[in-house]
Amino acid sequence: MQVGYASSFMLLAVAEQVGRSERIEDLETGFAGGFLFGIPLIYTMEAWDVGASIEPWLLAIFFIAVLAVNIVLIRISGFKDEKARRFPLAEAIEAMAIGIVGCAVVLLIIDRVNFSTSPDVWVGRVLIESIPFSLGVCISNLLLKHRGDTRLGERDDGGQTETQALLSDVGATMVGAAFVSYAISPTDEIDLLASALGPLHMMWLVVFSLVASFVIVFQSEFSNAQGRRSQPGAFQQPITETVLAYVVSLLIATFLLLAFNQIEASNHWRVTLDHVLVLGLPAAIGGAAGRLAV
Repeated sequence: MQVGYASSFMLLAVAEQVGRSERIEDLETGFAGGFLFGIPLIYTMEAWDVGASIEPWLLAIFFIAVLAVNIVLIRISGFKDEKARRFPLAEAIEAMAIGIVGCAVVLLIIDRVNFSTSPDVWVGRVLIESIPFSLGVCISNLLLKHRGDTRLGERDDGGQTETQALLSDVGATMVGAAFVSYAISPTDEIDLLASALGPLHMMWLVVFSLVASFVIVFQSEFSNAQGRRSQPGAFQQPITETVLAYVVSLLIATFLLLAFNQIEASNHWRVTLDHVLVLGLPAAIGGAAGRLAV
């Protein structure tokens, strides 16, 4: 697991240094919106089963219907700048492609598809799971618009102080993590995934949770990213804030798992850790969403 933590810090550092074009910003915004709205269904056993058994013709009809809905949503909102939303059909297809890629990555990490999975199950599960993801991409600008730079400055010019910003982040992370993971924590999927995933999958779960949280808050331009980057304080820098928020999200996940008897104090530490890390992904996504509001 030490390798996983080191990989997380390296990926966050690289993401912080990478130059950002308008195209990259659009993709980051799309992926962020997709994860915020699509993660709960990815943790649903019934969706895995439907994806593995749905008839191809029914899946095709369903997908065409969702494409039509996405075209309408693109015209209303989308995930690009308003001037860039000139070709709704092409952008709706791009949103669905973003959903497919994002869901495929998560399903690989949680081992619901792998390289021994039959192609029809691969296609069915990824496409079914990508539907809410793509809808999240299409409405991301509508629900998660840039909020301005309210964190800039000191107390006398209306901005937050270092302590206020830290407390706001911790509180918002707790609320967001609890909101998203509350409905997932008592389900059988948590125990199933925790029992099935090995150390390598757990390592990538940690890495992905950190990177996804970082992208949502600091790269997607949903919130006051400039203000966050300018806020003084050891825990207000992008990487340290992301790591702190992830730790808080894991604590919320631990509390919920204890509350719903998914883990017990007598459990082996590795069993407890596996359960917490599995729930840690939706909790981290929720925590990132919570911080968008402050």
